Amino acid sequence: VFVKLMLPLVLFVAWKTATVLAPPRVVPVAELVEPRQFEEYREYGLALGFKAVFSGPLVRSSYMADVVSTDLIRDGLISNDPIRDEAQREPC
Repeated sequence: VFVKLMLPLVLFVAWKTATVLAPPRVVPVAELVEPRQFEEYREYGLALGFKAVFSGPLVRSSYMADVVSTDLIRDGLISNDPIRDEAQREPC
């Protein structure tokens, strides 16, 4: 009896999960970015003052974040104390 009662719930959760995790609809390609353009993006980011910029077709937002943050902490450019950092942060 328990299995009969739970089956609709399990099926609903599975359907809902599949709906949420389904890939988005196909979006047409607006442009193909040439490799040299990624280097220009990198130079632009550095010119804006970013300490490190990784730019490429397969680079994700967290790409090498652990290495970069460790280097910045080692060089004293950022601290490893989030409470002090929050207190010193300028309001937006």
